[in-house]
Amino acid sequence: MRYAEFEPDPLTRPHRRHVALREAITEADYLACARLIAARESGGVGEWTQRTRKHAQGPRNALLIAESDRDGVVAYGRVTWVPQARYPAPNSAPEGYYLGGLIVADTHRRMGIGQRLTLARLRFIQRRAGEAWYLVNVGNEASVRLHERLGFHEATREFSFPGVMFEGEGGGMIGHKRFDARGSRCGGCAEEG
Repeated sequence: MRYAEFEPDPLTRPHRRHVALREAITEADYLACARLIAARESGGVGEWTQRTRKHAQGPRNALLIAESDRDGVVAYGRVTWVPQARYPAPNSAPEGYYLGGLIVADTHRRMGIGQRLTLARLRFIQRRAGEAWYLVNVGNEASVRLHERLGFHEATREFSFPGVMFEGEGGGMIGHKRFDARGSRCGGCAEEG
């Protein structure tokens, strides 16, 4: 997946616009998310609509959207439950809830929408589990910094995750946030104390 260019301190920031956050549950929601994906990735809107619907309707998954009165759906973020593989490799990614697939329309970037969606997804997960995970290309500095600000730390760069390949320098990383005693402790947790 391509990710947006990181601008840590832009000279100008767009005016914030009101958006409402909610779970995507209708065909119109799935189509709106598919259009956001298709604007950034290869593949047609129809294919992305099917994939978005399938994800949203998966057990334990969620698809949250940010919707503007004026512009409709302007962002989305996924929560995905990843079960332990039947025959896991020694370095298999841990079972659990993962954040992923956050896209904010170019017209609504730098307004805090990505952070709000991530906080909403974390609340969704925290009601169900003691920890959250996320996968990221280490070159996606905007995502890495956002998750660090929200309490994530690096768990590992040595892992296998079925169907996921990272392009570019540095490869991928799994990030981890432990909410409470229900959550496991990873190598990054040990560094935090």
